[in-house]
Amino acid sequence: MERPLKVRLVAPAHIDTLLPRFTLEGVSEELLVRPRQVRVVVRLRGEEIAASEPVLIEKSGERRVVRLRLPRYGPEVEVSVEDVQTGEVLERRLLEVTLPSGYEETPL
Repeated sequence: MERPLKVRLVAPAHIDTLLPRFTLEGVSEELLVRPRQVRVVVRLRGEEIAASEPVLIEKSGERRVVRLRLPRYGPEVEVSVEDVQTGEVLERRLLEVTLPSGYEETPL
């Protein structure tokens, strides 16, 4: 029986723009795996503030880049990679937000 492909977040290490790019990568040591549809979700203090459209990753080693727009931010945000069908959280990370000075006044 084929297992679903594992998907991990490989970048960024921190957020330094209100339009961050997130790189996802399929990972598997098995030859036969099922493709997986995932989305990237950004939360601030537990509240979802941004989410990507579903992204299909079909094989190990395949990388996809997702760009999001953050309507607001704090000193750190939680970024998770979630399976679209099951809601399973495949990876969850706290990323530091280090925006250049002056962003606080930038209207979104």
